[in-house]
Amino acid sequence: MIKRFTFLFILLLAIAGAPAASAQEIVRYVKSVEKGGTDINGGTSWSDAVANIQYAISLIQTEITNNRATSGAVYVASGKYTPPSPPAATRANSTHRLSSPTT
Repeated sequence: MIKRFTFLFILLLAIAGAPAASAQEIVRYVKSVEKGGTDINGGTSWSDAVANIQYAISLIQTEITNNRATSGAVYVASGKYTPPSPPAATRANSTHRLSSPTT
């Protein structure tokens, strides 16, 4: 009976096609330069964390744009973070909003 069920299941998958893998949420990690973060890293783990929050966001946006992810999260370690100084013409319109996590 089990052999028959297994055969039918495999046959159904072959006829219907196996479900395609879908893109997942990705996470990028940020920690201060004092704690070892650097923008040479990819931000894929705490040991590979980037130092710039905006850079982590742009890494996620690239993954979403290239259909390798559907959403993303940025985990930020405690520490002091200073946004890079934008050109004078855009300083008045620059913001960096952080929200608390939602579950």
